[in-house]
Amino acid sequence: MSVINPNPPEMIIRWYDSPEEVHRIMWEPAALAEGMTYEQMMAESEVCGQDEHGNEVVLDSGSEFAGMRAQGCWAFVDPLNNCIHAWAAPDADRGMVLHMLAHEIGHVTGEPNSDPFQEEMRAEQFGRVAGLAYSLLKSAPLLSHVS
Repeated sequence: MSVINPNPPEMIIRWYDSPEEVHRIMWEPAALAEGMTYEQMMAESEVCGQDEHGNEVVLDSGSEFAGMRAQGCWAFVDPLNNCIHAWAAPDADRGMVLHMLAHEIGHVTGEPNSDPFQEEMRAEQFGRVAGLAYSLLKSAPLLSHVS
């Protein structure tokens, strides 16, 4: 049996002014590797993925960015340098931002799953645990000042 290390790696974070900036940082290298600009990639592609129930979801870039803005925050982690690239609206729900950051840290903690959907769900566990802990902390009588 292998020993599980519960400690996350050292992390850094870079904050951006918009979800579009974060998205560009994430996808521009892939576009350039395919011989196109980021703008060309965005014009010629759709985002395909799965929701938490395994249902296929297809979005154009406008819908993708609208969803990020509705959520109030968005990020990705670069596992090569453990850097989270993140955006959060000034009025973003702190619990959602905490969830997002814990999710991204989850991607670089422990052993990643080779299946992309299962890896997202594995990282999502970190976000949900952090969110639950945050909600419990906010309800503590002596710590009600935590926002």
